[in-house]
Amino acid sequence: MVQALLAGTKTQTRRLVKPQPESEAKFSALIVDQSHARFWIDNRTLSDPAADPMIADVKVPYQIGDVLWVRETFLDAEDYACSDYDPEDPESEPRFSYRADCPKDQWSVYHWKPSLFMPAEAARIFLKVTSIRVERLQDISEADAIAEGITVVDKLNDGTHYHYEVAGSDIYSISPATTYQKLWEKINGNGSWDENPFVWVYEFERIEKPNNFPDVGKIAEKRAKTAKIGSKIAKNVN
Repeated sequence: MVQALLAGTKTQTRRLVKPQPESEAKFSALIVDQSHARFWIDNRTLSDPAADPMIADVKVPYQIGDVLWVRETFLDAEDYACSDYDPEDPESEPRFSYRADCPKDQWSVYHWKPSLFMPAEAARIFLKVTSIRVERLQDISEADAIAEGITVVDKLNDGTHYHYEVAGSDIYSISPATTYQKLWEKINGNGSWDENPFVWVYEFERIEKPNNFPDVGKIAEKRAKTAKIGSKIAKNVN
């Protein structure tokens, strides 16, 4: 989806809520300055009509205003794949190379390094979180699927049937939502769409490299790690 970020067509991302509340849970609200999400399960029965609901209180990994940097599949500067670096030109400077900049038929030519290992100094895409919400995965609308970076590539002459795809991949379908469904299952495994989990929906805008990067990026990453450790499922919380 890096191509969609570079093109400015991706302004949303969905991430699993962890830990995942029970399947019958219902989302209640974002609380405490949107740092927590609260879910509830109505466990009252005919024999115990006064029972307190079970509550799931989950920390939000990222918050509005957080600055994130995107890790990409890359090569070190001296490899200069798909770049304009010319080692014979004294005024040309080596820089990191990114697979997203290469034609797809050249991807197999180079020994790319996984995005997981991309250093902060190679970052070129910076995102600022502008809104957060919680919803079920399958609640995604066609408009939101497009905001996830799904793009239309062609349409029939009558203008009613479209072909959508994920840029830089072989994923495509006849609607934005079903295309996104295929993308989700490719990332999370077969059947993951049918589970219909709760997801964080982050909206963001692309920004210039912050003057205080990488420190500002480390703040968001540290908070996200703390959220994974600190989230809990509690019972009988009023």
